[in-house]
Amino acid sequence: MVVTGIFMGKLCYGLEIYGSAIKGQLKQLQQLQQRAARMVTKNPKTISNEETLQQCGWLDIESLIKQRTLNLGYNVRLNKNVPYLEKYVGRGRKALGD
Repeated sequence: MVVTGIFMGKLCYGLEIYGSAIKGQLKQLQQLQQRAARMVTKNPKTISNEETLQQCGWLDIESLIKQRTLNLGYNVRLNKNVPYLEKYVGRGRKALGD
C-alpha cells in the first residue's frame, strides 16, 4: 500500500509531463515501475514483468499515458471548460450529422 500510494501516486500525477517524454525516458520510467512492482510482490526475476504488474493491479507506463489522455479528452468534451483544447477533441457521429 505504501509503494502504491507513494510511487504510483507521483507517477500518475506527472503523467501529463511524462507523456511527451522520449522513448528512452519512458523506458526508464517503465523499469522503475517494474522494480517497484517486484518490491511489492516479492516475485523473483523469473516471473514476467507483465504478470508482476498484473498482480499489483497496475497498468504499464504506455497504457497509463493512453488512459490519462483519453480521460482528459473525455473531460474536455464533457465539461467544455477548456475551449482551446476543444478543437483537438473529436466530436463523434451525432455532431457530424450521421
